[in-house]
Amino acid sequence: MSVDLPCSELAEALGEDMAGSAPAAGGFLVVEQPGPWGRDAVRESGLRPVAEELETRAGAAGLKVHVVRRSVRRYAAEPAAAWVARVQPGARSLVRFEVGSIGELLDLPLDGGGGTPQDRPLLLACTHSTRDPCCARRGLPLHRALAAAGADVWHASHLGGHRFAATMAVLPHGLWLGRVPAAEARAVVEAVEANRIPLPYVRGRAGAPPAAQAAELALRRREALDGLDDLLVAGADGDVVTLAAIDGRRWAVTMRHEPTERHRPVSCGPGAKVEDPGRWIVADVATA
Repeated sequence: MSVDLPCSELAEALGEDMAGSAPAAGGFLVVEQPGPWGRDAVRESGLRPVAEELETRAGAAGLKVHVVRRSVRRYAAEPAAAWVARVQPGARSLVRFEVGSIGELLDLPLDGGGGTPQDRPLLLACTHSTRDPCCARRGLPLHRALAAAGADVWHASHLGGHRFAATMAVLPHGLWLGRVPAAEARAVVEAVEANRIPLPYVRGRAGAPPAAQAAELALRRREALDGLDDLLVAGADGDVVTLAAIDGRRWAVTMRHEPTERHRPVSCGPGAKVEDPGRWIVADVATA
């Protein structure tokens, strides 16, 4: 098989699994920043003067920074918006701030205090073409379809896993989705606004280790549990993950990460990293 295919097409052709590929961060600082963006959208954008300190402060608060914009064209945002999202079950929150200047970002209460609570989920669609062309080629049609479906959706910087484009995130649900067809945008919006998980497109839930993400997804599919809190990670000891259902059932799921024996570029472009991304396998499921 030709490795000259765009990374998302190659990953599909190889049947690569998305499970366990959501970020480990349990919280996010999302900042509106009208274009242009470089490959690193935080440090190569209008945020450059405060980028290093902003990422340091956010990291100390357990937050990963993402950059968003309403349009791929340049526009004025006065005041700009910023959000603090916490995604851990039982402590989810999404608050919005208005920011008059980039310097004010350094004074945001990163615990979310003082912000305006948001009731609707915030959707981020990765369209970050300077990071990987697949993100724009597949992400732009998805963004348009999500907007047409009435979602509060933003063009977002790199969400990880560009080989799974089109990718998107749902905050504060903590859901990371991949290979989302534009034709399914309305169904995805309806699901997340009803606190349901669109299982065919889930990569994992942010804030959990990869093994736990993959175990939760595998058991949800087996038991047909698509409610946001129908199944939660109760604990993880290495590759053994304890999962608890809302009806009181518990399982101990043993996961194994194994190679695919295929080394391939995991993104597009001449400088792409070549590696075997591996895959998560369910080795055992026992009632706990």
